[in-house]
Formats: sequence, structure tokens, C-alpha cells
Amino acid sequence: MSDAPLRARLMEFMTHKTWHRLMPEAYDESMELLEEIRRLRPEWLSREPDIETFKRLSYDWRRVKRGFWERARRDSESQIARVLEIESDTLTVARVQAREVRNRFHNSEWRYESVDLRQLAAYRADATGEPVGEAIEPWRVVSLQYYTKALQSEGAHYDWLAPKVDISCMMQASEWENFWLYDVDSSRMPRAWTRWAYEFLFGLRKVTDGTPGDIQLATYLVAVNDFITCDRTFADVTAKCRGAAPVDLATVHLAPAGHGCVHFVLNALGEIAEKQ
Repeated sequence: MSDAPLRARLMEFMTHKTWHRLMPEAYDESMELLEEIRRLRPEWLSREPDIETFKRLSYDWRRVKRGFWERARRDSESQIARVLEIESDTLTVARVQAREVRNRFHNSEWRYESVDLRQLAAYRADATGEPVGEAIEPWRVVSLQYYTKALQSEGAHYDWLAPKVDISCMMQASEWENFWLYDVDSSRMPRAWTRWAYEFLFGLRKVTDGTPGDIQLATYLVAVNDFITCDRTFADVTAKCRGAAPVDLATVHLAPAGHGCVHFVLNALGEIAEKQ
């Protein structure tokens, strides 16, 4: 955001001590993967886990003072520079990939209105390109690609897993592919399923520069009860996912745009509080 004064006001609001902030989606996704490794491939766990590094990284996100959120509030410029240095052109690449998905789907047989996520299947192909073997749930294929790339690039997922998992051993294991394609449980990795489902369905809708962010946000729907948005497409996609998702997704409240959004949010928060 180039408007520094507005950014400062928004950061002051977003980092207010009243709010309970969730951990970043990379943390939650990594912890899902870690638990499946413990359950299915404990030999991939590090023999000498670096617990202190993991605690230090986790504490930086959780603590009220002198952590990430206070740095974002008090010195957003330096945090912007750090993010740009670490992530480089990640967002630009994600936007290009989202449009590539949309272009591939544009002339496909799938139509947003009629597609059923529960009926989709992927298959291995023989030398001629013909499908062979048993059907594979598409989210498994996409997740294999996503986590392989995420760990090879040594980004946020790598930072969260490296203290507890022997990533080099895991990535070189012949079982890495089977682990994803056949063994992991969607109900134990709902964020992986959700990331695939939203990427797929957004590919059948109008893609914008905000689409990669929407896919990231979708992973939080498995962790919260209520989600307020002004984005009708996001609300529609969530409604379509709800019947197929392996776990319950948050109730999405569609707010109006403009000044009416403020009153809607306050009223919605009041109603949610009353239910609790």
C-alpha cells in the first residue's frame, strides 16, 4: 500500500490488543503436515529436533510486545522491505499462475455452476497419455506439487518444519509421492484440500489480482466459526465448497460495500457474541 498514513491507521487498528490474531497460514499448513508425518512416516522426523528455534519463531508471532505485530505497527516500512526481500516476486508469480489456471480452464468441460468437487478425479498416465490405475483425488496431486515447491524454495513452510523434520531425507524418499497421493487423510489436512478447492473454483470464475490472497484466506475457514467479507465471489465459492469439504467451514457473512459495511460488521459481531 503506497498511502503510508492510511497504512499506518490500518495497522494500528489491525494490531490492536483487543484482537486475537491467528498464526500465519504457512504455520497451520505446516503443522497439519507435521502431524501426518508423525502418524504415517515417523522416520522422517529429525533425530535431533531444534526445539529452541521453533519456539523462538513461534513466540515472535504470538507475543504481544516486541514481536512481529508490534514491528508491523511501529515500523511498517522496515517490515515491508523485509517481506519484499524474502518473498521477492512471489505475489507476482502467484497472480500469473492464477491467470494461467483460468486460461486452461476457460475451454475445458468444467463449468462453475455444474461442477461437483466430489466427482473430480485424477489418474496416472501411460506413455501415450492414457489414464491408468485407480482414481486419485485431485487435491492430492496439487498438494504434492505445492508442498514440494514450498519446501524446495526454503520459504515459510521450510522454516516451520525444518526444526522438527529431516526435510532432506523426506524429499529424497521414494515414499514422498505415495505419501501424498494415497496415504494422507483429507480430514487431517483440511487446509491442503481447501487450498486446492478454492484455486480450482476461482479458476472457473473471474480471476483478479486479489485471487492468490483469497486462496490464502480460504485456509483460515477451517479454523474459525464466522467469516465476514464484501466479496460475493468468495462467499459463493465457500457455499459451493461447504458440502464437499472434509471438515466444517466457517459461516460466511456477505457484507455490503461502502459505508454500510461498518454497520453490518458491528451488527454481525454483536450477533455472533450473543450466540456464544
